[in-house]
Amino acid sequence: MPDPVRILVTWPDDWVRKAIFPPEQVKRLEAIGQVTWNPSEKNYTPEQLAAELRDKHAVITGWGTNRLTAEVIADAKDLSFVGHSAGSVGSIASEAVYDRGIVVTTANDVMARQVAEFNVMLMLMGLRHYRYFCDPMHASGKQYEWRGSMSSEVAPRPMLGAKVGIIGLGAISRWVIRMLQPMEPEILLYSRHTKPDEAKQLGIKLVTLEELLRTCDAINVLCGLTEKTRHLLNAERLALIKDGAILINTGRGAIIDEQALVEALKPGRFLAALDVYDVEPLPPDSPLRTLPNVILAPHMAGGGNERNYSRYVIDELERHLAGQALQGTIPRELWANMTVHELVRKKKDES
Repeated sequence: MPDPVRILVTWPDDWVRKAIFPPEQVKRLEAIGQVTWNPSEKNYTPEQLAAELRDKHAVITGWGTNRLTAEVIADAKDLSFVGHSAGSVGSIASEAVYDRGIVVTTANDVMARQVAEFNVMLMLMGLRHYRYFCDPMHASGKQYEWRGSMSSEVAPRPMLGAKVGIIGLGAISRWVIRMLQPMEPEILLYSRHTKPDEAKQLGIKLVTLEELLRTCDAINVLCGLTEKTRHLLNAERLALIKDGAILINTGRGAIIDEQALVEALKPGRFLAALDVYDVEPLPPDSPLRTLPNVILAPHMAGGGNERNYSRYVIDELERHLAGQALQGTIPRELWANMTVHELVRKKKDES
């Protein structure tokens, strides 16, 4: 590749970019080649992105970067590397990128490990009935109550021997499985793309979605959000969840029909621990806020050590330029099943 290597960073010039690209990573990247940083506080429009890519060899993308469609990369004749310094590339790559043989890599595994850790925490909180036992500890005066786990009508459940269900086998799921196995639950998986031999190698059992919902003590929603998985858990399927189970969603909110979930939770038959929602931020009037059998988090599972996202992608770019094997490449068939961010609503008035 000719010198200097020309690199485009699409992240807008805001506080998020400063978290993703701390000074030491900026210095590293600028030592590799000639870097063009997005000077605006907004993402490039498709037209701006096409113009900026015209003479670039590599592009580092982030949340909100417009898709690299055939039109956007038409004049980017030298482009050979797309590095996504975040998670899913479902809304970044395109058939045209893969047709051109452009390398697509992502820090998805870095983020996945952090999400998995948070997911396991929520699972444990749910199995141990965190809110039931701990909320009264924060009450004052006569409302204070010490609920002993031995004498309570609600029994906390350890992970040992529990039946854990996972919906979707991606990077997060693989980390969750790895973290859970020393705690010795039985792990069941529903995945349309996983073969029995692969499940066996992972030490888990491949089952139907209906069996998973009916039998598992903890149900983890970890598949990507696509047109096929939107509202995968509808009212009919939510009704299959066994009494006392915990439903954890750190995947995408719209995989669950949120209105149906609220109705299913009202009788108190099962619990939910949610980090993602149909509309984000979660509206102030959401009925989820009023339910005692719900643990709510503000889409924070992937938070922490954000600088590792840029570090990982810069490492990948260095390997690419040196002709070495990359660690985070996303093949076309995997990209096709990753979360499409256009399906994630950000404001209450969006349809």
